[in-house]
Amino acid sequence: MRLTDEELKQLHKIQPLLFFYANQINGLVKGFSTVDDFFGLGFQDKILIRDTINSDKKWILDKFVEKYRDDLTQDDIEIVLSWKEQIEGTFFIVKQLKKYAKFLTAKDGEDRAYGVYALNDSFDELFNLPTWVDTVLLPFKDKIIYDGLILSKNIHFSASIRKNLNDGLGVAEAKHGLIETLPYVEESNGDEKLLQFYAKSETNRDYYRNEIIDIVSKSEELRQLYYREVGKANARAISKSLRLAGMSSGYFAIIDNVIVASGATKKEVEKNIKAIVPKDRLGYVYVYQLKKKR
Repeated sequence: MRLTDEELKQLHKIQPLLFFYANQINGLVKGFSTVDDFFGLGFQDKILIRDTINSDKKWILDKFVEKYRDDLTQDDIEIVLSWKEQIEGTFFIVKQLKKYAKFLTAKDGEDRAYGVYALNDSFDELFNLPTWVDTVLLPFKDKIIYDGLILSKNIHFSASIRKNLNDGLGVAEAKHGLIETLPYVEESNGDEKLLQFYAKSETNRDYYRNEIIDIVSKSEELRQLYYREVGKANARAISKSLRLAGMSSGYFAIIDNVIVASGATKKEVEKNIKAIVPKDRLGYVYVYQLKKKR
């Protein structure tokens, strides 16, 4: 998804005027004598002006609003001032979703994931994903966009690198969530979200074995959560085996990849769990319903 036509119109009102102002006070690009000249500027000229703005963005943005206050709506002004919270740097565009693309970058030694809206064409129309880009992320109302100036690095990503990027994205989302607005208030999702990510596939469980051991050793509640998540991850494969064996419906209780109880109804399976599973293992059980295929 991209910005709406109305949002794009607003961006194309604000950004050219800002670049025109920054060029006027710094004398960077010759021939940029009207705001409309912005659309004819070369990429490198725009980068030069953009980087100059970013070198002292708080001062320039404040001065810009002061000069053009009568030409801007209150909404325009709020957008401009929010750009003090922009994030500039190198990002991996890992995947395109219907709503936005997922960007991944490192901050303070840890990955962060951002949901970024396109302006016109979606990112998978512009690039072969995943790709590695230099750009600036901007807050835009309740969204994150990029500034329209994006430089892709021509790098081939092997299957192993693609996997590492997807894993990095998963860890970033598990730890910090998917960041959808700026400024971002640093929060941690805690060990529970990490365990859910680590447990969701056998590959993850093998790769993050040491991290899993560290987390589940913290408390019995986390150990129980881990086993329930493993059971949840294994439910699909177990369902397939049950259907091959002729089962079409019912409730099943799993610990790890083992069925420990079953019943025709949820009430029945819960009764059977209590009768069979030791009390100190009840928190390890994941219960799911095998539904009849339509």
